[in-house]
Amino acid sequence: MVDRVDALNLALRVDHSFRWSLSGCDTFGGDMGRVMVTSKSRIVLLPQAGSGKNTFLWVAGIAVSQVPEVQLDIADKHLLEPNTSEQTWLPGGVCSICGNTLGPTGQEACDEPRFF
Repeated sequence: MVDRVDALNLALRVDHSFRWSLSGCDTFGGDMGRVMVTSKSRIVLLPQAGSGKNTFLWVAGIAVSQVPEVQLDIADKHLLEPNTSEQTWLPGGVCSICGNTLGPTGQEACDEPRFF
């Protein structure tokens, strides 16, 4: 995700699963689940099949909470969470730049972001 100091990454896989992660030098997290394609312009992220769970962890702003689903619009070369200007996902990964502080000091593009 862009415009954050913590590195937030979302990976959509060919087996219709997803994984997202938060890596902030001093904080880590994430979750996984399944992807349902609902149209050419929208996907829905859902809890992992067979997990017995009806929610998964998702980041919204600065909070992480349990949600039953997340809708993402497919726009020109990026994903956008409707009704929020904060959730824009671009191709490629980002990694946190860890400095002398407890937390990250910025982000940089990276080929292999961390997934937890």
